[in-house]
Amino acid sequence: MDQFSIAEVTGLISIVVSLVGFGSVFGVINTRIGGLEKRMDRLEPIVDRLSEDVSWLKGSMVSHGNSPIKLTQSGEKIFIDLEGKKFVDSKFDKLNKFVVDSGAANEYTVQEQSISAIGETATSEEINKFQSYAFKNGWKVEQIYEALGLYLRDEILTRRIANG
Repeated sequence: MDQFSIAEVTGLISIVVSLVGFGSVFGVINTRIGGLEKRMDRLEPIVDRLSEDVSWLKGSMVSHGNSPIKLTQSGEKIFIDLEGKKFVDSKFDKLNKFVVDSGAANEYTVQEQSISAIGETATSEEINKFQSYAFKNGWKVEQIYEALGLYLRDEILTRRIANG
């Protein structure tokens, strides 16, 4: 039998202890990674739902921006499909009177009253047309009023500036 020196035995023990230490550290790392994987599995459906919610929200917006708000592509499509320019221009005097009579004194109140004016001054035939379009395209009728009302707002404010 070969005899081992104390240094060799000590070195061998150090290697074994190191391997055991690495093994336990590796086990802890594996356990923690497994825990993270379980958490990620639980978070994945939540993230998917949030993503769907944000996508729906983005698609449902008629307007956006800081100030003044502007139509999104969806809002522009509504405006074009419903011939918004023709609608507002043909009724401008009546719509403008509604906004003026409401006491709209600044740009914000002109904007809000312009949106209201669309629904408040529309005939039952026009309201039916807006409601039908809203239903067929997944909109609320208020979003239709907003799409048309923002154009009315711009027309009123432009004419106010032009007239001093």
